[in-house]
Formats: sequence, structure tokens, C-alpha cells
Amino acid sequence: MMDSGERNSWVSGLVVYSILSASVLLLALRNIYLQCCVHADEKSTESERLVSSQRQSGSPRPKNQLNYIQRMFSVVMFLFGLGRVGWCAMRMDAGDSLTSFALNRLCFVSFFSAFCLIVFYLAESLHKRYFGESLTFLPNLGWAFLAVNSILWVISVSLIIVYIVQQSPGGAIQEGNVIYELTIVLVIAVDFLLALAISIFGFRLYYLRSKNRLASSATPPSAEGTRHLIVSILSTLAIAACFLARVVMFAWRPITGQLLDPLVFRVVGYYVAEALPASLQLLLLYSVKEKQTQRSQYIDDLYDNFSDPSVSSSVIGNHQQKLDHDDQRG
Repeated sequence: MMDSGERNSWVSGLVVYSILSASVLLLALRNIYLQCCVHADEKSTESERLVSSQRQSGSPRPKNQLNYIQRMFSVVMFLFGLGRVGWCAMRMDAGDSLTSFALNRLCFVSFFSAFCLIVFYLAESLHKRYFGESLTFLPNLGWAFLAVNSILWVISVSLIIVYIVQQSPGGAIQEGNVIYELTIVLVIAVDFLLALAISIFGFRLYYLRSKNRLASSATPPSAEGTRHLIVSILSTLAIAACFLARVVMFAWRPITGQLLDPLVFRVVGYYVAEALPASLQLLLLYSVKEKQTQRSQYIDDLYDNFSDPSVSSSVIGNHQQKLDHDDQRG
């Protein structure tokens, strides 16, 4: 029988993930509303004339990559939040069942896929910074993203199926089972790789962009731009720290042979390690998108806009040839 303390911890998880899912939905609806308002009041501007001339000449319009990243991340996070809500409800109702085990592992993979999208976007942005547009590397990077996620999903689903088949109907989760331990190792590995990749790509990209901004600017960076850059760096650091915290939580028992306090494990290894990174990334995405929408910008690189919101949209007209090379210089 579940005691009141454990039940309250699961209720807390239910609330946390419900708020996460609701926040994603509300942010998406608010973003749609802002876009509709801007399009309704939009007048002819220099950027619009540029787009019009591009269409008449047959030249391609710059890719709105931020929209794609934002929508995909939001959709996966919304589904992930719903999955976690179902998982918490199952744990409260039936305890640690095979069904909740399967749903838990699928949520892990969904969470990885969402942040894997961010990692590959950072890698693409870095490649553009160093080498410009590439007709071979960038498409191959997209295929690599699909391959990595496909392989992880196949491995995860296969391990889940094998583990469930091994257990008797209604059987409890058995720590120490080889397949069960492999699922733990998989969680540890993907979270460690996410922390490493986000730290390397994120900080390197911030460094290059701040360096370029200082070198090309005739005036010192604004206080607002500096503040946003600091917030971006701290957010990246916090996201990586959350992933590493989960690595510690999940590696503790296999390494030491001792169990952590269930409440600590649940809060740090699940609620904090998932809700905080998701919230910070949503903040980055929607803060930038709102600024873009209000200013009618057509440049779509996430972290440049968040780091330097004072850049004018006139950059679009002055640097038309650089739009694809540097997705969001302004």
C-alpha cells in the first residue's frame, strides 16, 4: 500500500508535468495570436519589398528555420508531458507495473529526441559559421539526426518488448535484470551525451557570435544585449547541469549498489531534470519568436536573436546575400 508521502510525491509530478503540457499549449496559442495580429497590421516595409522582389525574380525566400525548430520541439514536449502525466497517474494507481515501465522508457526517448533537435540545430549553426552553406554536409546532418533518433527508438522499443516478454503477467519490475539494467545504461548514456553536446556546441556558438558582434559593431554592445547573452549562457549551463544530475541519479545504484532516497531520486532525476530544461528551452524559443514577430523579422537563428535583440531588421536589406550563410545575424 502506498503511503501518503509517496503518493504526494506522485501528485507533485502529476502537477509538474500537467503545467508543462499546459504551458506548451498556451505558448503555442499565444504565438499564433501574435502572428495573426502582426500580419493583420503589417504594412509595406523594406523587408517586405525584398521578399516581393525575391518572389518576382524567382530567388528563394530565406528559410524560416526557427518556426520549424519551435513547432517540432513544442509538439514533442507536449506529447512528452502528456506521457509523463499518464505515467504518474499509473504509478499512483497500480504502482511500478510493466505498463508504467514501458511508458516511462518511451518518455525518456521522446525527451531525448526533443533536445537532440536542438543539438543538431546548434551543430548546423556552427558549421554555417565556419564554412557557410553546404550542399553536402547540411543534408547529411539532417539524415544523421533521423538515423540517431531512429536507432535509439528501435533499441528502446526492442528492450522494452524483450523485458516485458521475460516477465510474468502482472509481474513487478526487477532491478538487476540484464535487460532492465541496459535500459538504465541507455538513459545514462543519452543524458551524458546531451549534456556534453549542448555544452560544447552551445558555448562555442555563443562565443563566436559575441566575438563577431564585438568585431563588427561600431558601438559597444547594449546592456540589454549583454544581459540576454548572459541569460542564454546561464540557461545552457543549467540545462547541461540538469542532464548531468540525472546521470548521477541513475548511475548511483549500479555503481554503489545502494538505493537513493526515492523522493530525492524522483524529484532530481525526473521532475527537475526534465521540467527545468524543457521550461528554459521553451523560454528561449518563444522569447525570440515573439521579438521576431513584433519586428517582422525574417531571420531565423534562435540564439543570435536571443543574445542580441537590439539588432535592427534593416540588416535584412543590407545583407541579403548573407541570409543563408548566417541565418540570424540580426
